[in-house]
Amino acid sequence: MRDIDLGKRMCEEIILEQVLGSYPLITGREACDEWDADFPQVDGSPDFIRGFDGRALGIELAEIRGCHDTWAYYETASHLAWKKHESYARRGLFANPIVLVLYSDGGE
Repeated sequence: MRDIDLGKRMCEEIILEQVLGSYPLITGREACDEWDADFPQVDGSPDFIRGFDGRALGIELAEIRGCHDTWAYYETASHLAWKKHESYARRGLFANPIVLVLYSDGGE
């Protein structure tokens, strides 16, 4: 694994921990270590698979960079979400629930 890929994965794991800490508070679902069905990753997607209330949930993380205003962020987020949707649909990944978590560098 290249250093840049390793660094990206480490950042994603930090963000995942924040998501996992917040998700049960927002949704009321409990995290668990086991789930009821097979949830394969296809070409590394989704980024992570975790259990909530005994069901698998795919978590895909995507960074939004360089947006200096609300509309630029919205346009970029919409484009990324659609691009991920098309890719997942083409690969048949919507057989299981997946959440897309967008995070930002703050527009700096």
